Amino acid sequence: MKKKTKTKAKGKNKKKIIIVVAITLIVLIAGILCFIKLNEKTKSNVTYKEIKFKEEKEEMIFNSYQEYKENLDDNSLTEKDFEDSKYVLLKIIFDPCSESLEGVSDVKISSNKVTVTIDVNVRCGGCAPDTKYYLVKVDKDTVDENSKIVLKYNYLNKVKCPTDVAYKPIIYLYPEKEMDVSVKLSNEKNITHSYPKYNNGWNVTATPNGDLINKDNNKKLYSLYWEGKNLKTEVKEDGFVVEGKNVAEFLEEKLDILGLNYKEKEEFIIYWLPKLENNKYNYIRFLTEEEIDNYMKLNITPKPDTLIRVYMSYKPIKERIDIRKQILNKKVRNGFTVVEWGGTKIN
Repeated sequence: MKKKTKTKAKGKNKKKIIIVVAITLIVLIAGILCFIKLNEKTKSNVTYKEIKFKEEKEEMIFNSYQEYKENLDDNSLTEKDFEDSKYVLLKIIFDPCSESLEGVSDVKISSNKVTVTIDVNVRCGGCAPDTKYYLVKVDKDTVDENSKIVLKYNYLNKVKCPTDVAYKPIIYLYPEKEMDVSVKLSNEKNITHSYPKYNNGWNVTATPNGDLINKDNNKKLYSLYWEGKNLKTEVKEDGFVVEGKNVAEFLEEKLDILGLNYKEKEEFIIYWLPKLENNKYNYIRFLTEEEIDNYMKLNITPKPDTLIRVYMSYKPIKERIDIRKQILNKKVRNGFTVVEWGGTKIN
């Protein structure tokens, strides 16, 4: 009788354990499903759409249908859409060779600030920047014309890219009058990517505003892009140590000295900022003209009156280091001007 009683007790204990485990699993699965649904609900509350323009637009908030029609050549919204809502126009400049925009995942509004989170997938590479525009719906009473628009990028993946790479050199041509220009790179074996395709050089028709026509296929461009290998750099006795949070301000100041215009500066900063501002500190040094020429000389016909080449080398560092501040000479643009910028990460 005692054996039967013990067997029954063991059977009951097993059943209890099974029931407890089952209930735990059900609660856990239900919690996960609720979390997923909650996230889906949060994302579904963000209403946005991509729109395209022939001309460049700037970010702004549309408080009424009338403002929207006055500023945009777009028919995707109606007066009814503005009854309870306003719309934020986002201008997102990105690198299509290294970044894929996945859309708007979050909008937060506080203290006259609209913070919009853009989901981005990243990969190795680099080319001339592209621009996307999104219209994002927000509640009518939460923003006004003084609200500041802030873009926040949520990188969905991490990619380890090769080192000793000349990333993103792009070349702008500004002749004083329309002319045919030939551009050649001296060290062809180091070229890994190019657009338009580098074929013993580029031949374009250039105009004073920077627009180019590729003579091979008559396609319109605004710059020439290439990327290269074997650009070896190192930490030297001079340069700059910059906190990640101060990188944008630092680059604005230094790129002014080096002769870049507002558009070139913006493209430079947009490309390099995500790689620099999350580091505690950065060692930054701009290569000299001699160092750049030793790696890849530019041969341009007709010869430009002004040639500006800005190559930045950088290394993320955890603590400040003592170095001599690099002296940068002020660049002045005169006559036929050619500008190139790029950079590399120090191993």
